[in-house]
Amino acid sequence: MPRPKFDLPQFGPNLRRIREQRGLSQSALAAAVGLRQNHVSDLESGRSQPYLSMAVRLSEALKIKLEKFLEKIPDSD
Repeated sequence: MPRPKFDLPQFGPNLRRIREQRGLSQSALAAAVGLRQNHVSDLESGRSQPYLSMAVRLSEALKIKLEKFLEKIPDSD
């Protein structure tokens, strides 16, 4: 059975915003969850979508609830 992907357009921007709010580099977050820095970059840019299990690991590393990745990002206008 294939693992479900967490395919939502707001995931990457929220990941970046929360990571930056926590003062973490992509490399530090990647090391915390067992990824390479370029994979974190791909997740933040939307070039890649995480499996649900990875989204959970990212939320745990960032000490947030998983649903924070789902929040709509307000327009900057």
